[in-house]
Amino acid sequence: MRKVVLNMTMTLDGFFCGPNGELDWMSQAPDQELNDDIVAFFQGVDQGFIGYPTA
Repeated sequence: MRKVVLNMTMTLDGFFCGPNGELDWMSQAPDQELNDDIVAFFQGVDQGFIGYPTA
């Protein structure tokens, strides 16, 4: 049986995007340590799902 992992990105107030659907808060480049962690996470992923409307 496979393990299911949920990875969500949101602001501290629990929203994914601004009132007009903007995602500008996510556009900043992560530092190298965070980037390495993200790459390591996705190297262990078999499949992924992207949700609407932020995809």
